[in-house]
Amino acid sequence: MLYWNDPAAATGVSTALVNDLDLVVSDPAGSIYNPWVLNSNPNAVTLNVPATTGIDRLNNMEQVVIDNPIAGDYTVDITGFNIPMGIQKFYVVYEIIEDQLNISYPNGGESLTPGSTEFIQWDATNTSGNLSLEYSSDNGTSWNAIATVSNTSLLYEWTVPNDVSGQCLVRITDSNGNTDTSDAAFSIAQRVTGLSITQVCPTYINVSWNAMPSATSYDIYTLGQQFMEVNGSSTTLSYSIPITNINDVQWIAISASGGNGWTSLRTNAIEYDGSGLLNCSLSNDLTVVSILNTTADFQIICNPGPIIVSASIENLGSQDQSNFTVSYQIDNNAMIQETYNGTLNAGSSILYNFNTPATVNANGAGTLRVWVSTTNDEQLVNDEKTLDYFATATSESLDIVEPFDVNGVLPTGWILDNPDGNTTWTEEMNVIGVNGNPTTAAFIDGANYTSRGQTDSFTTNYYDLNFNGTSTLTFDLAKAQWSATYNDGLRVELSTDCGSTYNQIYFKDGLTLATVPYTNSTWTPSSASDWRQESIDLSSFVGNDIVLRFVNLNDYSNSTYIDNISLNSTLSNKENKLASAVNLYPNPANTIAFIEIDKLTAETVDIQIMNSLGQVILQADKVKSSMTTKLDVSNYKSGLYFVRVSTGELQTTKKLIIK
Repeated sequence: MLYWNDPAAATGVSTALVNDLDLVVSDPAGSIYNPWVLNSNPNAVTLNVPATTGIDRLNNMEQVVIDNPIAGDYTVDITGFNIPMGIQKFYVVYEIIEDQLNISYPNGGESLTPGSTEFIQWDATNTSGNLSLEYSSDNGTSWNAIATVSNTSLLYEWTVPNDVSGQCLVRITDSNGNTDTSDAAFSIAQRVTGLSITQVCPTYINVSWNAMPSATSYDIYTLGQQFMEVNGSSTTLSYSIPITNINDVQWIAISASGGNGWTSLRTNAIEYDGSGLLNCSLSNDLTVVSILNTTADFQIICNPGPIIVSASIENLGSQDQSNFTVSYQIDNNAMIQETYNGTLNAGSSILYNFNTPATVNANGAGTLRVWVSTTNDEQLVNDEKTLDYFATATSESLDIVEPFDVNGVLPTGWILDNPDGNTTWTEEMNVIGVNGNPTTAAFIDGANYTSRGQTDSFTTNYYDLNFNGTSTLTFDLAKAQWSATYNDGLRVELSTDCGSTYNQIYFKDGLTLATVPYTNSTWTPSSASDWRQESIDLSSFVGNDIVLRFVNLNDYSNSTYIDNISLNSTLSNKENKLASAVNLYPNPANTIAFIEIDKLTAETVDIQIMNSLGQVILQADKVKSSMTTKLDVSNYKSGLYFVRVSTGELQTTKKLIIK
C-alpha cells in the first residue's frame, strides 16, 4: 500500500488531488499489478460497480492485492506522475495474509441468553470447501455441531441452546483443516427477572428481584456519567443503593453469576424518577410544599403595598413539630428568620405568612427562597422552594427603542403567553431587516402553525407617559399571507391599569396586514422593501404608566416578523427647552461620556443613568449646570442605556449607546 499527505487543493477545483503518485508492483514472473480503483463517473450505475484494477488519479492512498503470490523477489515501483508542489514524501507498507479463519463473535466475555438469536461472525481468507460451525459448553472438552455453511459466508444466525455455562466456546473449521476458536470463554445463562424498587428513603433505594437457579451472587448496576457501572454485589435477593439526593433520577439494572463462572446478560434498566419517598416512614420531616406568592406580587408599580411572603408548610414525619424556624431570602439580601410558636401535628399542614414583609426597590430579575428548619430533620432536600420573578418598581422613561439585537427575544421582564404550548413568538436571527442588513426579530411561524384560531402574545415592560406632550408607538413589520383562505391577524393592545384591562390600539389582517403579496411557501424577508413601519398615536394615554401587548391571531397563513419597537415622545415647550439644553457626548461612548447643560435652564439638575431594564445604576443629585459632568462608563456592559436629567417638574431622557 502506498499513501502520502497530499497538500490542500484550491477551493472549487474539479480534482482535489494535488501531488499524484502511482504504484505498480511486478512479481518474479514479470506480471504487473495495478491498484484497485472505483469508477468515479457521477451516476448511480457506475458508482455501484465493484472496484477494478487500474491507474488511480483521484486518491492519495493506493493498494495492490496479489492473490496466491509465487515465491521470489517483487519490485515496487513508485512514480511521480504529477508533482506541482515539489518533493512529496510517501509511505509504503505491506502485509502477507495467510490462509486463515478468525472468529470475531462470540469471542470471549459475552453473555448470551438461551433461546435468543445471535449472529456468529468470522473473517475468512482463502478458505476452501464448506465451513463447519460447532460450540462447546465445557471449555472445549466436547463439541456440538451447529451447522455447515458455504466458505463465502461470514456470519450465521444461531439460536442459543438452553445450556447454562460460563465455559462456552465457538469453533469454525474449513475442509483443509484450518480452524479458529473463540479467544476466551463466554457465558450462556438466563437473565434475572422481577427487578423492582421496593423502598425509597432520603439516603438509599432498596431493590429486589426473583431468585435465579444456581446463581451464587448478583451485581447491581446504576447509571454513571455515561455508562452503567457496578454499584455493588449481593448474595441475597435484595440490595440497598446509596443516594445523595432523593430527587435525582436513577437507572438500575442487575446481572447474576454462578456455577462454573457464568454471568448472565444484564437486565434492561428500570427507572427511579426522583418522585420522592416510597414505603419510607420518617420521624422528623418538615417540608415547604409551595410558595404562595406569584410573580404579580413583585409588580410594585401596580401593587405598591408590602409584599407579604407566604408559604404552605407540611409535617411529613410521624412526630409532631413545635417551635421550628421558617426563613426567606431575596437574592443575596439579608435572611429573614421567624419562629413558628405553635405545634404542627404529624400529617398536617399550615399556611404561614411572614410578619416581616419583603422589600424590592428596583426593576430586575430576582429569586425568592423560602425554607423551613427543624432539629434532626431526616430529609433536607424538600426543605426549600424558590420563586423566580421579574420586579417592576418603576416604569421606564421615554424615549424607548427595542431592536432585539442587544436584549434578544424576548427581553428580560417581557412576558410570553403561549396558551397551547405550540408554535409561538420566538427569536429569529440573521433576518434581512428594514435597512437591508441582517437583524434579530420577533418571529412567529404561521406557515407551519396549524391550530387556526390560536392567539399568542408578548407583553412589554411598563413605560412612563407621565409628561406634558405627545407620544407615538412605532414598530417595523414584515408579513406574508398564504392566500385569501388563510389570513393571520395582528393586534396591539395597551393597558393603563397594570394589565387588568386592555384597549385595542391597532388591528390589521389579510392583505391590509401583509407587506408582500400572497406567498404559497414558507416566507422570510429578503430585502428592505419587505418591511413596513407601523405608527400608532398614544397621545390620549399620556399621563399614565402603560404596558403594551402584541397579539398574533393565527389562521395557518404565513410568517410574521416584528422589529424595532419604539416609544417616542414629543415634549411640551418647557420640556423641549430642557431637552435642547442637554448635550450628551460622545455617543456612542466607550469609557467616558460627558453631559453639558445650559446654565440658564436651571442652577442644579439631578442625573440618573438607567440600563435597558429601567434599573437606576447611577444617581447624582444637585449637579451644578454650570459644570461639564464626566460619566465613567468603562465598567458598563455594551448596550443601550438611558440618561435622565431632571429639574423641578421638568425632565428629559437621552439614549446612550456604550460600545
